[in-house]
Amino acid sequence: MILAAASFLLLIVLAVDFGYVWFALPGLLIGGLVGCGVAWIWWSWTVPKWRRWALSRGASPARMQRLAAVTGLTWPRGWIFERTEFGPKDKPE
Repeated sequence: MILAAASFLLLIVLAVDFGYVWFALPGLLIGGLVGCGVAWIWWSWTVPKWRRWALSRGASPARMQRLAAVTGLTWPRGWIFERTEFGPKDKPE
């Protein structure tokens, strides 16, 4: 993944260097959207796994959710973005 991102960035730098800005700007936009999409899918897949892991080790569900939301790891309960998590949902405590 890092190699693909580095090669894509090199392609954009070369395009700008040779004066093909019309090619580089859409590439940056598409690359940014694809990167955000991949990151969101990864987050949606790993947060429920992390939540189950923390609960299996005795974490308080209410405190864990509050601290995760404060630090930016998860969204507050009930937000629409919280619904993008994959996997079985934990029962709200």
